[in-house]
Amino acid sequence: FFIGFPLLLLAYLMNQGGLTKRGRVMEGIFWFVLLPLIFVLILSMANLSWDELAVRSWCGREMLNGSILVFALMHPIEFVWFYRGDMKDGPIRMRSFAGLMILFLGVFASTVGSLGKKLTMVDPEPVMSMAQGVAMPGGIMARLDLFLIAFWIVGVFCVFSGYLFYGNESIKHAFSKGRIVGLSLSYGGIYVISPWIMTTFATWIRRYFFVFIYGNLVIGLFFPLILFLMWRKEQKDEKI
Repeated sequence: FFIGFPLLLLAYLMNQGGLTKRGRVMEGIFWFVLLPLIFVLILSMANLSWDELAVRSWCGREMLNGSILVFALMHPIEFVWFYRGDMKDGPIRMRSFAGLMILFLGVFASTVGSLGKKLTMVDPEPVMSMAQGVAMPGGIMARLDLFLIAFWIVGVFCVFSGYLFYGNESIKHAFSKGRIVGLSLSYGGIYVISPWIMTTFATWIRRYFFVFIYGNLVIGLFFPLILFLMWRKEQKDEKI
């Protein structure tokens, strides 16, 4: 209650201001968290083993399976966060998207280069282990993984509030009279079922990880399509 309710209230107040207000808040949070993460990645270069990053063999099937899994883990709905509606600068900001891909590649290279391929594969939290092995010059701070813990906490809030914002925007456009119902079901529903999500559902995800990930991928692709078709139908009905 003391953590979830304030976060839910903050997400609601932020999202009610529309895309511009949400963008301003996310922009401030983004730089507050991203700069320490980049600092950790730069310091990790001292521990890199370029031999571990060398590619000595390549399998097309493994590459395809890995690419699909990465796409499923990111979730296609998250690509909507790079969409800016009818803003004058255009719908998609590819420079932001490319920057995110470079950041992911940097985390991957720092982790594999620091821990090695074998340890990265068996370690349940390899990125945190990479940060724990990074040393700050002068020994000012011993545990740089604190930066990544902060990054994860704020990142969860950004993802969680983003789903609520775009989910409610979709419901609002698909159902002209469904705004209040959508807000009640989304914000209130998450608050009510969060204890179940954190316990029973989390255990189920760990047990059936791939079923959840790929099921989530299918829902993420078809649910927005269904809402879009319903919106198109409503637009046609209004014209008639």
